[in-house]
Amino acid sequence: MAHRNGNGQGFGHAYRAYRMPHRRGRMSRRPGAAGRLGTTAGVLTAVLLTFGIFAGTAAAAFLGYFAADLPAAHELATVPVPLSTYIYDRTGEHLLYTLEEQRRDLVKLNEVPQLMQDATIAISR
Repeated sequence: MAHRNGNGQGFGHAYRAYRMPHRRGRMSRRPGAAGRLGTTAGVLTAVLLTFGIFAGTAAAAFLGYFAADLPAAHELATVPVPLSTYIYDRTGEHLLYTLEEQRRDLVKLNEVPQLMQDATIAISR
């Protein structure tokens, strides 16, 4: 049943869209309002997506550049540690010389005091 205005003609599409939004047609009384919003949202989405792709590519290149020089994880277990060289006399009792570029002595973890372990962990954070 179509409503009629005073001159016998039916109401226009804009009136139906406004009064009955569940039906097909324009939902807004302002022409083109939804079109501008859709275009703006589309452009903004495209810009953000392009920026995201660019930032991701730049981060991957940055990480790849610096990660290329790192040794493999399984090779770290066999890396030689520079230790001191001790030279004794011919009896093996008296220390004559100590040769070293860095002063290091190999110790087991249980020989390091717990306070020193905690302090080392604390300064690395």
